[in-house]
Order: sequence, then C-alpha cells, then structure tokens
Amino acid sequence: DEIAKSFTFTKMLGSAATNLTNDDAVGSLSGWSESSDGVYTSTYTPGKYSGTIAAKVVVGSYTSNSVGLTTSPDIKSAQVLSQTSSLQNTDYSISGNAIAGSGYGYVINMAIADANGNKFIYPGDGDYGLSLNLVGASGISFSPSSPLDIDNTSSVSAVVTSTTLGSLSVATNVVQSTAAAKSTSYTFVADTSNPVITWSGGNVGQVDTNVTSVATLTDKYGNNLENVNIGFTAAPSASSKIVSINGATINAAQGSFGFTTGNTVTVVTQGNDVTNGYSVTPTFKGNDIDNALTVSLDVNPTALRFDALSATGTAMAN
Repeated sequence: DEIAKSFTFTKMLGSAATNLTNDDAVGSLSGWSESSDGVYTSTYTPGKYSGTIAAKVVVGSYTSNSVGLTTSPDIKSAQVLSQTSSLQNTDYSISGNAIAGSGYGYVINMAIADANGNKFIYPGDGDYGLSLNLVGASGISFSPSSPLDIDNTSSVSAVVTSTTLGSLSVATNVVQSTAAAKSTSYTFVADTSNPVITWSGGNVGQVDTNVTSVATLTDKYGNNLENVNIGFTAAPSASSKIVSINGATINAAQGSFGFTTGNTVTVVTQGNDVTNGYSVTPTFKGNDIDNALTVSLDVNPTALRFDALSATGTAMAN
C-alpha cells in the first residue's frame, strides 16, 4: 500500500506561515525504506516556519499514532527584519535631524526574525537567549550599551547619539547568528540656530595699526559650523573699522563672511582711540552673538613726533 503523511500544523507565536498545509509549513517525508519486517523508516525535513506538528502516517486503511514535532525559528539566520526610528527629542533637532553633541539622538526599534521571517517569541516563560550587537561610526554611542538583550517579543530598542557630524552608519547583527550584519545611517547636524564665536589673538594693538584676530565658529555643543553667514561690527565706528576679513578688503565699520567650508576666519581691524580702545561684535541674522572682541590700544611708537620748540631768555656764560 502507498504510505502517506497526515500532518496538522499549528503556528507558534511569531511564525511567518500563511499556508498551514503545504510542505513549507508541515515539512516533508522522503526516502521510505523497510528496515526490518514490516518496519519502515523515512527522513523528515522540517518546513520553513515555526510551529508544532501532529504527525501521522497513513498506510491503506491504517493510521498511525500521532507524534508531536516542533519546528523552531532558525537562530543561525537571525537578523534585523525591520527597523523604525524617531527623534528622541524634537527640541534638539534641525530639519528632522538630531543635533550632534546635544545628548539627544534617535530612538530605534528593531524587530528580529530568522531568514524565513519567523520571530523569536518563546512559547511560555523564558526566551531564546539572543542578543543584538550594535557597532557605530566614530562618535556614536548607544543606550543601553551594546550588546542588547532581545526580549520575548523578538524586538529590541536603543537610543543612538553622536558627538560627530554627518551621516553615520550603525551596523547590527545578532551575536548568536551567522547572518551578515545590516547597516543603517543616521544623520547628525550642527545647531545653526545658535552660532558661537571664540577669538584668539588680537586683543591688544597700537593706534592706527592693523590688529589681526582669528574667529572660530561653532555651535553651542562645539560642532563646527558651515554655510553660515556671520557679520562683524567695529565700534565706535568713528574711531575703529574692519580692515579686512579673510583677505577681502572691507575698510568700514561693518563686514561679513560666509563660512562655507572650515570654521575659522581672520579678521583685521584698526582703531585710534588710545583711551577707550574698541570692540568687534559678531552678529548672526542681525542679532549680536555673545563674546565680542575687546581691543585695547597703546600709542604706536613709530608714529611719535616732536614739534619744534622755541625758547627766550638770556644765556649766561660760565
């Protein structure tokens, strides 16, 4: 008589099975052979999907007792099935991107499954003991720190922050799996709404002599700023001026510079009020930036002169 299987498949939680009767669900039997008189053996090949199987063999009018089989998710192919991310705090973002160095970043939620889409939801208490490793580019940090336990919902969450600007890659792989790591990029930007200027050099000069200062532009978190236009105003305007900015002649009380690449600029100034000196105030979109440069002046020794003196009186001989 022909030997046939009579398998009933029941999905586990997290199983990706949609058809419960085909071989992808119930598995298959192959290679029937008679090992002894009236005793037949076969090789069972599990299906792709996690579940339990009540297996019976039918020979003619005879149906065997039911044998319970279990197909579990494939740990060796465990990987990130899907991933979503959202800003951790929109107050620390620019145009939908997290600000580097702010301490806030992205909340990422990852669903874990095997190569066939089965999630690792353990039946009853316990879990599969899996963990997810996260590796980020320079400056990237994770909270909680990697590796992260994969819970019994077959998911894991973390916060990604960075002290580095740019589109930065984060690679994920299940520690117990041989599946290749998957990478996702997250963008971290500078806070262009709050420029910060720091000065080096050029706070002491001489009357009517060029004073050279270097202005460094960052945001309040220390990120270098680019594509930002900064103005510089010398005051009082009657006794001071901006001579040049990065080599471009200004010779006026006000001038500006567009930081397109790099974050430093050389500002050359002059003043002639030896008593009060002068200041150079950076501005952004018409508003003053804190930390104006104050320049004190000394008399320029090369400009000293002596007027002719006259005297009257009678000389006395020795």
